[in-house]
Amino acid sequence: MQFVGVAEAELRTAIIELAGGHPYYLRKCAETYKNFQLNGKVPRPEDFGKNRDEIINRLLGSLDDNGQFMTQCLCILKNWTDEKSPPP
Repeated sequence: MQFVGVAEAELRTAIIELAGGHPYYLRKCAETYKNFQLNGKVPRPEDFGKNRDEIINRLLGSLDDNGQFMTQCLCILKNWTDEKSPPP
């Protein structure tokens, strides 16, 4: 998280724990952090959500309708593999 500019060690730790190391969650938290900085605000750990569901909702909210639909469809599939993809 230091590479995206989260200088505060306590905040970095809170974000990493909340995101569980998942790259998409970390990315959304990094975007949230940058938005706070752009608005001249100092983010606190609670500004990033209380759980992963809040991060997921933030991620889905940033997608267009097609992206939301595809994400929801893929979430239905439990064991998607490349072998299950249709041929190009």
